[in-house]
Order: sequence, then structure tokens, then C-alpha cells
Amino acid sequence: TRDVAYVGEQEKIEVKTRRLDEIFAEEKITHIDYMSIDVEGHEYNVICGINFNEVTINVLTIENNSGNHNLFGDPKIREYMLSNGYEFWGRILGLDDIYVKDNFFEKYI
Repeated sequence: TRDVAYVGEQEKIEVKTRRLDEIFAEEKITHIDYMSIDVEGHEYNVICGINFNEVTINVLTIENNSGNHNLFGDPKIREYMLSNGYEFWGRILGLDDIYVKDNFFEKYI
């Protein structure tokens, strides 16, 4: 986790992690209607683990209030999503960004 001062007992636990693109490929997932990403400051790393050429995610909400960024969150997240064919749709309570696939409304509405 990020540098956070915790009070009380602490225990270090090693956890095996996997990239989302590996899981999507293994499970043959090519389409997701809605996905929410909230991983306590590691959202950028998670979205970098998605191969947007292999899976279409219609709508994503991504927590984006980590670190010492301004009211609009980490610009790296927004730049990465825009470069992968998503429109920035808005923000919820200054915490979460909403992204919609570029052609979503043409296709589904």
C-alpha cells in the first residue's frame, strides 16, 4: 500500500498477483459492460495491466484521488484512458473518474 501511518499491529503478508490481461485471456473475456477499479492508490498500475486491444470495457469508474494530486486526481490515469479510446465522462464527488468507450453510445444507445 502507499505510505500510510497505520496504528496497531501489522503483519506483512505476501500475496500472489496477476495482471488483468492474463485473467481475461485465460477466461476468454473480451467484453465487459461495467468495471470499477478501486485499489487504494494503485489504480494506474491496474489499468496498465489491461490490454484494451483484446477486451472492450464499455464503462469504467476508476478511483483517482491518490497521492498529492489536485482536485482532479492523477493526470496520468486520464491521459492513459484517453489514449486507449475512452472519453472522460465525469467525476463523482472528486474521488472517481468515469470513462466511456468512444463508440459506446453509437453502438448501444
